[in-house]
Amino acid sequence: MDSKRANRLFLTVTLVHFAVVFGLSFLPEAKMMIAVNLICSELILLLPALLFLVTSGGRWNETLGFHRMKPGTWWMILLFTFLTMPLVSLVNMISMLFVDNVVVQISGDVVSMPFFLMFFLMAVYGPFCEEFVFRGLIFHGYQKSGRLLPAVLLSALTFGLMHMNFNQIPYAFVIGIFLALLVEATGSIWSSVFYHFIFNAQSVILLYVSRNVMPEETAQSEALFADHDAVLYAIGGYSIVAAVTTSLAAAVLFWIAGHENRRERLRAVAVRPDPDRKGTRLITASLIAAILLSVSYSLLEAVL
Repeated sequence: MDSKRANRLFLTVTLVHFAVVFGLSFLPEAKMMIAVNLICSELILLLPALLFLVTSGGRWNETLGFHRMKPGTWWMILLFTFLTMPLVSLVNMISMLFVDNVVVQISGDVVSMPFFLMFFLMAVYGPFCEEFVFRGLIFHGYQKSGRLLPAVLLSALTFGLMHMNFNQIPYAFVIGIFLALLVEATGSIWSSVFYHFIFNAQSVILLYVSRNVMPEETAQSEALFADHDAVLYAIGGYSIVAAVTTSLAAAVLFWIAGHENRRERLRAVAVRPDPDRKGTRLITASLIAAILLSVSYSLLEAVL
């Protein structure tokens, strides 16, 4: 899997998504229950990825990077995950100045389903499928170019655009950067799977607790964040918190890289590649087409 095939995979996933949405539009009561929706949305990613993996040749584990990590690394990834959450929340709040919060919109449908089913789908099944595709195949394909920073940013961009709405695209892009950097720091896709699991797991748990244990307080909080002035005030506070915690997260990431003997590899992300070195182009017609289609769909979703 190289960058050209990575871009073709992203375009294929985008086209399959459109085909499924278009097909469902002809069905009566096409709105599926949330569990079926989540299963189908991840299969849209997973099935094309498996097809590309089978036809790409090479060793699967070498391509995907399911390597073991040292025991201490797992605990530091847990800390890294929580330290990065304020910045993600800050970006989410900024997007809420312009578009509605998608998670809040679907929260009622989520908590109407059994907790353990939603926990599995959103915290185990979803993260594994998405990491398999975006950090296992797409990021690995971009890595082969030798231009690590563009590889990190482009893999994060594809991950963000995959969400197909302007609320989730910005903060998913930020999360995608953290996930790619973790893979560089550890050399293992298990690091990004674990980060993604922790991030989604705490979101699901908080959603069920807030909706079932403190429904009145949750309703008041959601009403408060519908007020732009309140959101601006929260952004100011979160900016300070995020500046501190993100700095600490950077230090933790550097420790993880040292613990896994990959500190030079992590430093290489910030190193500008040799201009005389010829490499595969990262931006191809497939990527441009997929970006245009994803942005167009997100614009249509925002308008409608």
